[in-house]
Amino acid sequence: MVASGNPWAALGVSRSASPQDVQAAYLDAAKSFHPDRLPPELAEMREIADRVFAAITDAHKQLTDPDRRRKLERAESGQEEEDAKVQRVLGASTNFAKAEHFLKRGDNAEALKYVRLALEGDPERGEYLAMLGWLESMGSDRNVARDALGTLNKALKLEPDSDRALYYRGAILKRLGRDDDAMKDFRRAATLNPQNLEAVREIRLHGMRSAKEGGLLSKWFGKKS
Repeated sequence: MVASGNPWAALGVSRSASPQDVQAAYLDAAKSFHPDRLPPELAEMREIADRVFAAITDAHKQLTDPDRRRKLERAESGQEEEDAKVQRVLGASTNFAKAEHFLKRGDNAEALKYVRLALEGDPERGEYLAMLGWLESMGSDRNVARDALGTLNKALKLEPDSDRALYYRGAILKRLGRDDDAMKDFRRAATLNPQNLEAVREIRLHGMRSAKEGGLLSKWFGKKS
């Protein structure tokens, strides 16, 4: 606590502690950590005790000087906000991991719940938006699919090289009958990540269909001639 450089932590008081509370905490700490109070058998601890006592003395001075304390509080408020942001981002990452878990299990409802929670903590994360769009596109309603397409477009503006987002958008485009646009996304996804097996499979299926259709046309025209 002393090594943290946080005067409140060094004295073990809350940020709302009054000057009287700070004084009382300092006196208690001084009784425990004053170097002169070390018994002979702990003489080797003198250097550590000196550092601890110096830190709690400095903390006492900072928190009992009104001007220094105001500056500290302003600085701390910014740090607290940054710490809170970090915690939100970490929480969002945890919720997204849960969403991925449920998506793999085929539990789309639970996956949707957790990806929405992830976006609450980190709303500008492209991969979170991509999964949201994909999950919201499920079903046969074309209007829903079109709305989800907008979410995927936003996701790809944030993360243009996300092969997962490209695959999701390609799959929705395919569902909407926009095969040429879908193939562009599938091909780019596979180029960015050759291990994106869904995109690779879509490319192969498209190639097989094209070859089959070409063969049928050749036979048909061949018979007519």
